Amino acid sequence: MRVKTARLPGKIISLFCATLAIAGCEQKTGQKPEAASSVSPAAKAPESAKKSAASPSAASPKASSSNSELPSPERKTTKTSEASSSAGLAMTAFGARLFRELPSGVNLALSPASVSVALGMTTLGATGKTRSELLKALEFEGDATHGSWGPLLLDWNAQKDSTTVKVVSRLFGEKTVGFREAYLADVKTKYAAPLDLRDFKGAHEKERAAINAWAKEQTHGRIVDLLPAGTVGPRTPLVLANALYFKAKWQNPFDTGRTEPATFHALGKKEVQAPMMRMVETIGYGTVDGARVAELPYEGGRFSMLVVLPTERTGLAALESKLDGAFINECARSTKPTKVDLNLPRFEIRPAGSMSLLKFLGKLGVRAAFSAKTAEFSKMADPKKADFGMYIGDVLHQAFVAVDEAGTEAAAATAVVMVPGAAQPEPVQKML
Repeated sequence: MRVKTARLPGKIISLFCATLAIAGCEQKTGQKPEAASSVSPAAKAPESAKKSAASPSAASPKASSSNSELPSPERKTTKTSEASSSAGLAMTAFGARLFRELPSGVNLALSPASVSVALGMTTLGATGKTRSELLKALEFEGDATHGSWGPLLLDWNAQKDSTTVKVVSRLFGEKTVGFREAYLADVKTKYAAPLDLRDFKGAHEKERAAINAWAKEQTHGRIVDLLPAGTVGPRTPLVLANALYFKAKWQNPFDTGRTEPATFHALGKKEVQAPMMRMVETIGYGTVDGARVAELPYEGGRFSMLVVLPTERTGLAALESKLDGAFINECARSTKPTKVDLNLPRFEIRPAGSMSLLKFLGKLGVRAAFSAKTAEFSKMADPKKADFGMYIGDVLHQAFVAVDEAGTEAAAATAVVMVPGAAQPEPVQKML
């Protein structure tokens, strides 16, 4: 399931994406078997609405059944500065590409927003090939995209209605490392991330526990042990962390009395039972390229969830293969007000532990940053004072999503763990 956080001029910003790999449910009411989340226009739905185009959105869940791309909260157009569109568009495109590389056939959630912020802060300290590879993978347009994150984060964190959105970041740095003031100021301005000095040298386990406690607190207890044992040590120079929390009520809640068990076909084959919520409401609905889309608004109207499911029982893999920024935007634009009979599973995707994103980022072209021989992060700290350079040892991520009759709760956290490498030369300013 994907939680989209904002729709800017025809585009989408995604806080979360997730896939629920359950597909093909047979209603006990005797209806024709449908996909895991069944979305179909009610009998008198306008013909024009039925023809609108829709496709999987970056906010679709990756669960255990092939016929269903699940809901994804998205943010509707707001008065956010137009500058924020650069960050939003980059996040949507990056999230779709990264999500496509993740394992299929399992319940899985990802927060493109959390990963983008954590790696964005990291990229500010990079130079040369390391920087260019990260920028390309993140779909960033250099400093313009970095600069657009500030207004966007301020807007997300503004409490404007009953919906809760909280995005916070922090640099946990070894107290003996000489971090560059210019870098610290840049990260604080663009990502609102302060430096929190820590004693990794003298008490790395204590500091690991403290960072985990911070992530748990920021996500209301939903993200636990972001940093597993062994991920930090006495030589750890820096951990760049982000935490995100989202909670919202449906504009039109599901009636709990109508929720009942239904049969699903996991990956289009194995039958499983799951609680199915149902409503008949006028909501956004569309179809495009073999998929159906429904948009469910949250209370206050700032956010909505996009539900995307393939028309074929075994169509989830094909649907996921199409995921990219353009397809997601097309999916969101396709919906029109239509009276819909919606059957949606009540579900929860809870992480078993942190997932390393290194190999998936590698598939997106990020390589130099992961090697002591090639990484260039001298903008972060003075190699002479630190007596070493740095490279990315791991990128750890957890995401939680729960959808029920009342609304949606989602949380995520990302940690970029830097490790010491060879000493690097200071950046040289060219003068003509």
